This record gives sequence, C-alpha cells and structure tokens, in this order.
Amino acid sequence: MKNIPIILVLVLVLGISACGPAPSGGAGISADSAVTAWFDAPLPGTIYWPPNPCLIVAHASSPVGIARFVLFINGTEVAQLPSPDTTSTIVTLTTECNLAEP
Repeated sequence: MKNIPIILVLVLVLGISACGPAPSGGAGISADSAVTAWFDAPLPGTIYWPPNPCLIVAHASSPVGIARFVLFINGTEVAQLPSPDTTSTIVTLTTECNLAEP
C-alpha cells in the first residue's frame, strides 16, 4: 500500500475538520480565518513495513485555534486526537501510526 493517498486524505481531513472554537463575536469561522494543515512526516512515497515504527508529524494553523485532529488512512478514520494546545494559532501534533499492514 502506498502512503501517498494516506497523506492526501490526512491533509484534506485536517484542513476541513481541525477547526477551533468559533470567534466570540460570530457564528463561525470567517473567510479571513481559514484553517491550513500540512505534514512533515511521513514523506510522500514512504512505505512503512510493520512492526517498524511510523511517526505522523502534522501541523495546523487557524487564527481561532485548533480543537482536534482527525486522522484518516486510506479513507478510514483511525483517530480523533485532541489538539495539544487549543489556544495557539499554530499547533504541531506528533503521534505513532500504529499500522497493521504496509
């Protein structure tokens, strides 16, 4: 299994679902407070063979904070992880992949 689809799905999911709490004066996130997400690991094209360790390093940014990270692998949700810091505008998440197959 190639990890390129995994990374693309994770980027899309983080960009859509890693929104923080709504600004105090509004009903939602405005166009000028968009969420941005990116990955440092795994790198595109990387294949992990269990039981070798696999590390996910993801970042998300939003002017209103990041509440949680939702991770998908090959289209399947594998984890909802609380943000390590809900008050910062840029957050780094580091977690193990825990893969059962390559």
